[in-house]
Amino acid sequence: MVNDEIPESIARVVGHACGVIAVGMAALSLLGLWALVHRFTWGGLIAVAVAAALTAVFFRWAGSLIGWWDTSGRLSVPKAVYVVFAAFVGVCAALGGYLLLVDMPTSFDKAFTLLLGVFSAVPLIYLCYLATQRFK
Repeated sequence: MVNDEIPESIARVVGHACGVIAVGMAALSLLGLWALVHRFTWGGLIAVAVAAALTAVFFRWAGSLIGWWDTSGRLSVPKAVYVVFAAFVGVCAALGGYLLLVDMPTSFDKAFTLLLGVFSAVPLIYLCYLATQRFK
């Protein structure tokens, strides 16, 4: 983080929020692992892998924002992480769009949820793009 970007007090608050989210994601990952041990599914394996990866990213962001790791002049996680995350979000958005067009939802709630997911992917992908362009 560059010194002039945001005040240290705000960075610490956001860092602590990331830490709380990371702890919750770690608990969710462990619960998913326990569920996988008792009943293996490929969908469960993918969900646990994503949860574990997000846990690591949130812990890294929390440490960077609080000041435990010095990230001056570089991103807190490698650019490849942002590229993979953007690709994952893009695949999820494409799947959501496919389900909206081909397999029409049976209720307004399901359609709205899918549409919201597809529209939410656009800013996430753009933010990942901005992160990869940050330090060239």
